[in-house]
Amino acid sequence: MREGCSFGEFHKQNPPTFNGESHPMAVENWLLKMEKLLRALKCTNMQKVVYATFALQGSAKRWWMGTECLLWMELGENTSITWEKFKEVFNETYFPAIVRDQKAREFFDLIQGTMNVEEYATTFVELSHFTPYLILDKTKKVTSRVGNITETVKRAMSFKEDFKCNPSSKKGEKKQEPSGFLHVKGRW
Repeated sequence: MREGCSFGEFHKQNPPTFNGESHPMAVENWLLKMEKLLRALKCTNMQKVVYATFALQGSAKRWWMGTECLLWMELGENTSITWEKFKEVFNETYFPAIVRDQKAREFFDLIQGTMNVEEYATTFVELSHFTPYLILDKTKKVTSRVGNITETVKRAMSFKEDFKCNPSSKKGEKKQEPSGFLHVKGRW
C-alpha cells in the first residue's frame, strides 16, 4: 500500500492558491481549504509542505523561498520542514497573533444587534474558533451566550428595581437619603 498521494492527484483537485493577500479571513480560509484537501488525499507530512508551498504565488511564493532558506539554516539542511512548522511560520507572517486576538475580541464582544438570527449564527461560528480556550464544546457555546443574555436581563431588572425604589428619580417626591432618613433642609 502506497503512502501519501501523488502530485498529479493533488493537482487534479485544483488546489486553492495564495498570493500573499493580507485580509486575515482570506489567509485563514486558504489554509483551512489546503489542510482539508491534503487530509482528504492522505498526504504525508512532507508532501503537505511541498504541495501547499507549490500553491503559493506572487509575493507569498517569494516569501516562502526566503523563509525556506532561513528554516534550513535554523533546522539543518538535511532536516525536513514539518507541516506544523510551515503553519507556524505562515501564520506568524500572514495571520499574526495580534490579528487572531482581535478576532477573539470581536467574538467576545459579539451581540446580535440588528443582525437576524441566521447572520448572528454565521458570525458566531466564524469567530468562535478564535476562542477555543473560552468555548470547548457546543453546549458551552450555548451556555456562554445564554449566560450573557441572562446576566443582561438580570442587570436590566436590577436597574428597573433601583428606579422604582429610588424616590429621587421621581418628580415631586421628597428625597430620601441612602440610609433611609428623610433630609430636612438645614438639618442632618
